[in-house]
Amino acid sequence: MKYCHYCGKQMPDDSIFCPACGKRLYTQQQGEQPEQQPQEFEEEPEKKQSSLWGFTIVVLIITLIAAAVVYFYNTFAGESALAPKDDIQQIDTAVTQPQEDPEEEMSEEDELSQAEFDLRKRVQKMYNDALSMDGDASYTGRYCSASLRNLILKADAVSSNWLDCNVWTFSKETEHPQIEQIQVKSYNPMQSVVKIAVRPKVNADIVNIVTLRLVKEDGAWLIDDFEKDGRSVRNMAEHALVVDEVRREIFADTVM
Repeated sequence: MKYCHYCGKQMPDDSIFCPACGKRLYTQQQGEQPEQQPQEFEEEPEKKQSSLWGFTIVVLIITLIAAAVVYFYNTFAGESALAPKDDIQQIDTAVTQPQEDPEEEMSEEDELSQAEFDLRKRVQKMYNDALSMDGDASYTGRYCSASLRNLILKADAVSSNWLDCNVWTFSKETEHPQIEQIQVKSYNPMQSVVKIAVRPKVNADIVNIVTLRLVKEDGAWLIDDFEKDGRSVRNMAEHALVVDEVRREIFADTVM
């Protein structure tokens, strides 16, 4: 057996042409020389082309991955790094400066509502204690302002019946009065006006509207006057003092 000098295929010894590539073989007797052919087989160019395509595809994939990484970095993480200097300063300012809280805009209104709520609770307690203490003198000392308290003490000293009504109802006949409503008419941190609707008796058809004037002393709300239809505790107390003064003058003239 011998081999083709061109394609390397095996063939019988007496073959003149290669059965694989078809080229004529030379013999030493004929003195023929084989044609100079490249040592590479015909399949080599195809292998090189396949390798080139593979390399191109790998480079393309790497380029796409790199482009995707750069895009996502710029979009999500790199914006602040790529921002102009002025924009960075603005961002820093926005972070360091405290933001206004929307709740703070409502805080003043909320505080007022809470203050009025506390004031109504205070008036309700004043009323409940008035029922339980039943005219006890300590009630005046606990819930009346200093000026009203002094005026009441002076009136009590000159007359025993100057206060001829229940000041919560301004009625003479009162049995277990009931507060129907407490309404804050005006409010400021030191002086307020509250109107109350009171039934003199249980299931009574009449509802008396009484105005309480309150002042804050030593951090507590105190009654400075009761008012109804032009009458008030202050007026009645002052009237009692005036009457007593007139009586004293008359008595003095009589003695003389």
